[in-house]
Amino acid sequence: MIILIDDNPIDTFIHTKALELGGYRGRIEAFHSAEKALEYFKGISTSAIEPDSFVLLDIRIPAMNGFEFLDALKRLDREVIATFPVYFLSSSLDLEDLQRANTYSNVVGFLEKPLTRHMVAELPGIHKVAS
Repeated sequence: MIILIDDNPIDTFIHTKALELGGYRGRIEAFHSAEKALEYFKGISTSAIEPDSFVLLDIRIPAMNGFEFLDALKRLDREVIATFPVYFLSSSLDLEDLQRANTYSNVVGFLEKPLTRHMVAELPGIHKVAS
């Protein structure tokens, strides 16, 4: 399962298509606000989490940005957090953002928007369909 958090519906559509074209066939849960995604995490049980799940998280989200989301996520169940590695997916290539992202133990990568099928192919844990 991939949790996609991005406030821009067009970006969400592009990223979802890139995941599909890149061979991902699992479930995608998309949220247009970090608050709604946080509510989802509050209600999820570790037994319901699929192997190789991860989060694609935009940094620049109104109301609660990506860093604030990660801070709030830290206050939730540690087992759930460990199950969901996070990739920042952002148009921001600000060095300060990159350095700050590296301070979070569950952040495993920083991807520049837009997500492409070639980028998806490089992500570990993506389920492929035989061609």
